[in-house]
Amino acid sequence: FRSPVLQLHQEILDFCTFISPTVEEEAERAAAINRISNAIKSLWSHCKIEIFGSYATGLYLPTSDIDAVILDSGCDRIVSGLRAISIELRKRKLARKITIISKARVPIIKFVESTSGISFDISFDLRNGPEAAKFIQRAIGTLPPLRPLCMVLKIFLQQRELNEVYCGGIGSYGLLIMLITHLQMHPSRHHGGNLETNLGVLLVLDFFDLFGRSLNIREVGVSCADGGRFFSKVSKGFVDYKRPFLLAVEDPQAPENDIGKNSFQIPKIRAAFVLAHRLLATTTANTGNTGILGRIIRGDSILTNRKRATAGD
Repeated sequence: FRSPVLQLHQEILDFCTFISPTVEEEAERAAAINRISNAIKSLWSHCKIEIFGSYATGLYLPTSDIDAVILDSGCDRIVSGLRAISIELRKRKLARKITIISKARVPIIKFVESTSGISFDISFDLRNGPEAAKFIQRAIGTLPPLRPLCMVLKIFLQQRELNEVYCGGIGSYGLLIMLITHLQMHPSRHHGGNLETNLGVLLVLDFFDLFGRSLNIREVGVSCADGGRFFSKVSKGFVDYKRPFLLAVEDPQAPENDIGKNSFQIPKIRAAFVLAHRLLATTTANTGNTGILGRIIRGDSILTNRKRATAGD
């Protein structure tokens, strides 16, 4: 490649192919969901179990949890219901590391499925999860760069331990809303133009710059409503005067909800974006074995070992 941005574009596509699930991994996840669903239906035979989150949208990493919600169970006492699930899973020897988080706004049961080693988070009657997954699926269909950019950024944040909301990071849903807004409002679309297709340009020159440096997050929030827009944090009531540095991200499923209100590590996240922008914007094509993307994403042993195993090495 003569152009670094063309090389980076191809590296992003190759990376997404590399981390995409294999046929065997997809079958393993489907089988794990089936085993857990059967156990839950033995308790409430008429309930519905819906999968949401990254598995439902196809944006999951090899290490991603499976999020599920139990609907129409008729269970009025949620924590008691979660305890019943725990007992049934133990009885069937289906899970380990079982934890019930009963004090959360949405009580959940967390566990690792014994056969597959896949982590599950299960809740009751949380209908906005599946609705959010459908919203994201539609966005992926209308904005082709969304999936590859999301996969790269999820790994980018994960490797820096900035991807968990309960630790102050940006969760997958918040990241997706940021990306959707970025793509909706991209300058290439001004005056009826087509969206920029080069992933290197969209990631480096634009996303990292916008959310790392250019956006005045103390005063302005982002929303993907109405084709994407910025809004005043004050007028929306999204200002935390004790933490004015927070990035406000409007939830398209519940506009009164600020997805970014718990992401207190945003200064560290912005610093990581600025450094990534600097590293990638100043690079030249053909930077050795690691390539250009390798300047911000390291070779992950979990990913490489997994691919070697599936290749039969």
